[in-house]
Amino acid sequence: RALVSQNFLVSKFQIGFNCLSFARGDLASSQGLPLWMMKEFFDTLKIQPNKALGQNFLKDNKVVQKLAQAADLSQEDLVVEVGAGLGVLTKELAQKAGKIIALEIDPRFIPYLQSELADYQNTDIVNIDCLKFDFVTAFLKKPSWEGGKYGKIVGSIPYQITSPLL
Repeated sequence: RALVSQNFLVSKFQIGFNCLSFARGDLASSQGLPLWMMKEFFDTLKIQPNKALGQNFLKDNKVVQKLAQAADLSQEDLVVEVGAGLGVLTKELAQKAGKIIALEIDPRFIPYLQSELADYQNTDIVNIDCLKFDFVTAFLKKPSWEGGKYGKIVGSIPYQITSPLL
């Protein structure tokens, strides 16, 4: 079961499931992905998901595409993604929007995101709790990006922060 490289492991994960969900501290898959494969992936990253953060990891391209399509993005859009996680949705958004600010509260994912998103020049990764992020500055002042008109918030938002975020 040992997999040769992290890239190979990630590519195997991109097939056949909607979301990795970590409830009650246990690994679970909505589409029956083998638990050993999920464990190997996070072991490779030397990360264990944090249930207190409500971490869910999107991997099914159909779900990712539906989220991006629902956002109705154009090159004029500035998108703040809440919970970048493993960057799967971030990549899809970066291909459609003018600028992405990917927020991730968990500092353990930042090096992985920096590596995965290195080719996306329109993407900034910010290690911050989205409830502390200054959306007004991002959307109204746009100090790092002057090309667009629209600001949108996109993400697979953890249930426990939906009310405070809204």
